[in-house]
Amino acid sequence: MFLPEATVEVLRQWLDVVRAKAALRGEAPHWLFPSRTGRALDGCHVRDGFKRILKAVGITRHCRLHDLRHTYGSLAIQRGVDILLVSRQMGHGSVAITDRVYGHLKPEATREVAAAWEATLGSISRNPDATPARIPA
Repeated sequence: MFLPEATVEVLRQWLDVVRAKAALRGEAPHWLFPSRTGRALDGCHVRDGFKRILKAVGITRHCRLHDLRHTYGSLAIQRGVDILLVSRQMGHGSVAITDRVYGHLKPEATREVAAAWEATLGSISRNPDATPARIPA
């Protein structure tokens, strides 16, 4: 999976911090995001931390950590990233899954539909066999 270089750099710096803290405890680091004691994070602590972050930045609506995954998929599709690439990065079993969930966000989809309707409506001419030229009063 590809990560932007800026993200990789931040993770490298964080890993240096994790290694230093583990060394102070006389341990080897086992987790990229360990608890304060160097162990695996408990799910409830992750959720609570996420809620604190949301509150700190002023987000008041209910938001799950999993929603960040949907945000990634939605933004990638809206920015024009090929749906096959988004599907692969998200680990979906098929591009059909990605298309079913995010396909409506493809920018070209709405443009294509609008263009098709414009072309259809612009080329409509009266069918003289189907309707009279004037509707009798």
